[in-house]
Amino acid sequence: MPQDEVGKLGLSRGGHVIVTYADDRREELPLARGLEVSLLGRSMVTDCVIGPPLCEPLIGQLVLKELDLVVDCARNTLGPRPESPNLPLLKLKKARSQQTRDRTSCTIGGA
Repeated sequence: MPQDEVGKLGLSRGGHVIVTYADDRREELPLARGLEVSLLGRSMVTDCVIGPPLCEPLIGQLVLKELDLVVDCARNTLGPRPESPNLPLLKLKKARSQQTRDRTSCTIGGA
């Protein structure tokens, strides 16, 4: 996200990441928190990398995955996965019951 847009949106800053450019240069850049991204009727809140003023904002893989959207390169389009045309479909791991956890617990380091 361009630095000037981060300021206009009033996003809070927090943390840093190292980015790698196409020419393999690396640079440490700051993060902004709390950016709401809305695409095709789906929304999420995420962090974003703060780039120089007027840089091109990019939507990455993690945002597309959480919004459950796919890129169709042949048609040059972005749309929902066929399995989830109306709402994002997210997978969750079912928690085991306490009884199952007790039977399968182990002790590290002996005993």
